[in-house]
Amino acid sequence: MGAAFEAAGGKMEFRDVIERRRSIRAYTSEPIDRNAIDRILHAVVRAPSAGNLQAVRVYVVRDQARRRRLAEAAQNQEFVASAPVDLVFFADPVRSRAK
Repeated sequence: MGAAFEAAGGKMEFRDVIERRRSIRAYTSEPIDRNAIDRILHAVVRAPSAGNLQAVRVYVVRDQARRRRLAEAAQNQEFVASAPVDLVFFADPVRSRAK
């Protein structure tokens, strides 16, 4: 039996999580609840990393002008600007070298 994960409708097997994964690039303008963002960030911190260094920084970008600039920097990928919030992940090379 595979590992089970909690999902909105109950538990899901890991294999099912992988098979049902999809990329969504059309968003509503509905704001994202702060608690939802906090749960995502908590999962990021709890995720395993090489040597448990957690060598990543995450920036939450809600400002439309900044999301527009991110879209331009991402080769004009409009879905980046259309999302109500962007999470930007940066590798932290100083922390990576610490090990």
